[in-house]
Amino acid sequence: MNMVSKVEFISFCIGVFANLRGSVVDLRTLMRNVIVAVVCVAWLYGEAAEKLNWGDEFVMSTTPRVWTNSRGKTVEATWKHVAEDGNVIWLTYTSNEKTVQMKMEQLSKKDQKYVHDSISEFKKLGWIWWKGSYVDQLQYQDLNYIEKAQQYIREKSIPGYKDLQVVQVWTYGGLCNYGEYFEGRLKYDSGSRLIYWDEGTKGVLANGDILKRKRMYWSGTMTYDAVNGRSNTVACYTDDFDWATYLVRLRMGLHRKDDTKFSAPEKSVHPPKVPPQEPNHPTKTGSGFFITRDGFFITNNHVVEGGKSYKVLTENGLQPAELVQVDPQTDLALMRIKGAFKPIRFAAQRKVSLGTAIATMGFPQPGLQGFSPKVTRGVISGETGFKGDVREYQIDASIQPGNSGGPLFNDSGELVGVVVATLRDGQVVNYAIKKAYLLAFLDSALKSSEGIVEGGEEVKLRKFEDVVDEVRSTCALVLTYE
Repeated sequence: MNMVSKVEFISFCIGVFANLRGSVVDLRTLMRNVIVAVVCVAWLYGEAAEKLNWGDEFVMSTTPRVWTNSRGKTVEATWKHVAEDGNVIWLTYTSNEKTVQMKMEQLSKKDQKYVHDSISEFKKLGWIWWKGSYVDQLQYQDLNYIEKAQQYIREKSIPGYKDLQVVQVWTYGGLCNYGEYFEGRLKYDSGSRLIYWDEGTKGVLANGDILKRKRMYWSGTMTYDAVNGRSNTVACYTDDFDWATYLVRLRMGLHRKDDTKFSAPEKSVHPPKVPPQEPNHPTKTGSGFFITRDGFFITNNHVVEGGKSYKVLTENGLQPAELVQVDPQTDLALMRIKGAFKPIRFAAQRKVSLGTAIATMGFPQPGLQGFSPKVTRGVISGETGFKGDVREYQIDASIQPGNSGGPLFNDSGELVGVVVATLRDGQVVNYAIKKAYLLAFLDSALKSSEGIVEGGEEVKLRKFEDVVDEVRSTCALVLTYE
């Protein structure tokens, strides 16, 4: 029985109980019945909330939005999790950080469509539901391996404080006896116990060292050749849970064959505590937009800096991109993608005034927030940028990592700048490169402004939803590979 049907059942029972007492119920009985109903509802809600233990590693979004329920009441909240069948979501209120459960029929038709469209978009990309969110197929494989490794660790780890005495140092750890160090010697509960301690760093251990460890996480087994010529297998331990997870996956083969983090020559080898980066995944992501129909594309220089290859995710899918020219001084980069695309319109005005309404569009943290563009609104809050930089505007529209290179546009959907940076210590203090400096860069990179579409002299008032739809078709996610 689900939570709603349980509440209805209890309410029905209370009603029957009241009728048995007669048609007129005294105030004391009525209050008692109300208290019973409230306690039952609270208990049932707590029962449902206890089942939500998915954590914050993977969430549907980290950006709050305004949600509307079926009765028209609105609240600002972040979409945290979704049930596997898509019929229940969990929202975290911005005001008090309380997480609540909502069934789809409790939401407005518009919000129901937003949830279903978002889930459909992830499914089209081949993403898989995992504990309240959606992850790509590689992440899904990795998460299953991690879960299995951590199950072994929880079953085999040694709780409580232990003392270790190093018997033989190896490169990244050492063979140790463990027990309790008392009056200058190590005492054992029931005979000597030999283990291998995975320190993970060179030069830390020395023979005879006494190590006091609060935790001993199991990290697999290792086999070595003993003095008598026979091989001996011992359990391995470490006090770092994440390091233990990595080592168990390495030693037990709980990883993809193409995962270069697990490229040690033998499982018995004990590698340093710095697994290499995976080259098959982008090292950086950012945002950008098309400026001509024949595929010229703008982003920030810091988004592509250090890259060896690039891809751009457009509405037509993932496509390779060529880096044409960069300008580190203004932090601009020009790229080109083969094909025909809709370009953004440039504002005809030379500059925009203080207080002018603007908006940004980009792809912040796509691994967490998905591949659909995100929009924020604000105003021009300063006519110069960081430390009075005349090449930039200061804006109060919220941006996050991954927004870099996205368009800054006015209420008509016309380009007035390029999002570039945020001041981490400030309160919504962000910056955008002015359109005039972008045009100067394009004059040197393209040798002409032919193909650039310019808007009218006057800013035309339009529905913001229509403006967003137009700008959205010009934007794309940038992926940089080293």
